[in-house]
Amino acid sequence: MVNRNDRWWGCIDKSGKVIIEPQFEEMSDFLAGLAQVKRNGKWGLIDRTGRMITSPQWDTCTAYRESDDGNAAVYWLVARELADKAEQHCEMAGFHRKRDLVFRTLEAISLTSTELSKLNKEKVHRFMNNCRSVSCRSFDRLNKSLFVFTVCAITVLANGANPDDQIYGESPDGRFGFRDSLAGTAKTEESDTDTVGPIWNFQEGKNLLAIDVVEISSKRVVLPSPKEALTPIHLRRDPQAWSGDSKHIALSFQTGPRMWTTALYEWDGNEFAQVSWPRDAIRKRFEEEQAAQLKALGLPDDTPRKLVYEGFTALEWVDATAVKVIAERIDSVVLSKDQPPVELDARFTFVIKIRDPQNAEIADATKILGTHGYHAEGDWAEARLVDEQPESSYLVKDVEEGQQPFRLYALERFRVVGEKGNDYVVQDGCNNKGRIPRRLVHKFPSAFSGDEIEIDCSAESPGVYYWVLVKDAESGYLPALRAVFAFGGFDGMAGEAQAFSIIDIKKHVSARQISEALNGTVKHSKSSAIRRGKRTNFSQVLAQADACGRLVDENSDGFAGMRVARIPTGKKPFQLYGGEYFAIIGEKDGDYIIQDAAGNQGYVAKDFVETVPKPTTESAMLLPLMGLHYMRVVKGTQSERGYSEATRLMLSLDLTGQSGAEHAKNLEKMLARQDALSLLLKEFSPARVKAIGAMLLQGRSENEKAELIRKYPQIFHGDAPPRGPAKNKS
Repeated sequence: MVNRNDRWWGCIDKSGKVIIEPQFEEMSDFLAGLAQVKRNGKWGLIDRTGRMITSPQWDTCTAYRESDDGNAAVYWLVARELADKAEQHCEMAGFHRKRDLVFRTLEAISLTSTELSKLNKEKVHRFMNNCRSVSCRSFDRLNKSLFVFTVCAITVLANGANPDDQIYGESPDGRFGFRDSLAGTAKTEESDTDTVGPIWNFQEGKNLLAIDVVEISSKRVVLPSPKEALTPIHLRRDPQAWSGDSKHIALSFQTGPRMWTTALYEWDGNEFAQVSWPRDAIRKRFEEEQAAQLKALGLPDDTPRKLVYEGFTALEWVDATAVKVIAERIDSVVLSKDQPPVELDARFTFVIKIRDPQNAEIADATKILGTHGYHAEGDWAEARLVDEQPESSYLVKDVEEGQQPFRLYALERFRVVGEKGNDYVVQDGCNNKGRIPRRLVHKFPSAFSGDEIEIDCSAESPGVYYWVLVKDAESGYLPALRAVFAFGGFDGMAGEAQAFSIIDIKKHVSARQISEALNGTVKHSKSSAIRRGKRTNFSQVLAQADACGRLVDENSDGFAGMRVARIPTGKKPFQLYGGEYFAIIGEKDGDYIIQDAAGNQGYVAKDFVETVPKPTTESAMLLPLMGLHYMRVVKGTQSERGYSEATRLMLSLDLTGQSGAEHAKNLEKMLARQDALSLLLKEFSPARVKAIGAMLLQGRSENEKAELIRKYPQIFHGDAPPRGPAKNKS
């Protein structure tokens, strides 16, 4: 470690090179690859690259070993005081290491300060063992997928046994492991080079460029990072990169904006040599399947096609020399100028049997709908309508017995759960189920589907692109702030994600702004934590823009998307998320100049951008502006299940002008349910209830206004019905 000016602590290596810039008030020695650090009076954990495992937010942080054995598991116990409780309590959470992973407990506990001071080693171990069991159950439920949480973290580039070389993800026999290469800080407008692809933003200002496989004992590279991979590399190593005998490895990586591939390797005694496998045979199956779909559409085989996506991704090793691969190909064809393109979708799982590096064959092939998130938990696919006009919808009339017809809205996500003739069987987030013509459906590739951990935070069920909403809230936009605080109540890891996103918001937004968002009683203040001047009116930006765009990859996962590193001088890098709308305001050097709803500007390669229709109404504008799909939220409020999250979200939205009258009618329908009215009166401030009343009256005649005031006295007059004229005392 190194101390600069007797104030800040950081790290240097044996040669004196600065590994972690001095930036901490206090810092412990590394234990099993992690160190405790203090910043602004709060404690957190970092690994040997300086990456935050948990940000400095804790009042205490203590390390414990499971035993005196130097190789024993290490636990870190962190706690913070909860000042808003009547009695001084502490929230406690725990972290523990297992190989290259750090797990955080999924269930925090509350202790008084006295109870916390009485904790001993045995009690800590019991707590952390409970923590481990929770984590393991979650891994099993999620099919042990690779997942990265904004909140707790998960893959770390340090390994307790090999801290100096940053080796992780060891092979089953412990002989080999992965090692990452990191690039420097963001490029500006004057830079000669640029980051052109999606980035897994593990560390602020650092771009993951390459991943090598090394022999742990000698530190020798035995498999260089694939040359054909997109730079910076976007790699899937899980569910299982290594074969059981550690002699074969499968790497799945992105080669372009619409292309993923899998490379197979075999150990030859000195290094891993690439295995040739029959991609052409698989592509022939694609052709056969798409030809059948063209015939069903009445189109000839030579109809021009446009590539939407092609991907090969390793799923699992069936045995030491056989790996299961999911193969997908989507092309679009034009039926007529008046209709959206129709998509030809072909998906299979193949088992590739390796005989030797020059001889691999297809051992098994199965047609699938679309294995979701790379896991075979069920054969279904995420989808949306092909027609992306924001005001478009489709009425599903062919429904299951006992169900009512329902609408699917443009950009709403739903599931394809089966096939019947030329139709797909679909199910939406409100559990409506019915049949819809295949030509109207766009099925997302597996790589563009959110991981299971993100489902509760994605657009699929409640109509929310959660991370877009959070980004806009961090910019200080009041409606987005109000929506984030209203949209809560998540369970498990999604709950962790929301809790930490609130923490991040509070770093960027003043307490006065948050109070205004929650209570509606604080006036706008110039002392806001956001001092970048008046917020850009994104409606005007979009109206004047050349076009509207979003990323080709529509994955709503919080760690997917693209980090925009090429930016105008003086600006900061920023993240674009799947499904997020942005304005295309110009072009330069073959790239689009884009601006998002938070006011960020940057340069994005055209190949990674899909142009989409501009929204024309205020309610449609909610999608690009706040990461919300208004009509999908409305559908959730009118569902028989009565989604409380959709109700809270609806009550947090303000719509006026052209969309005000529509919003007023949707509010009235929702408030006709007693549970929605009770939720409004119980959970929202008097100022917000008053604002809801004002919105209910938008676009109404005088008679309609009088009827609404009579119907909802709790909203317009408080708890008691309106009183008559006061009587004179005798």
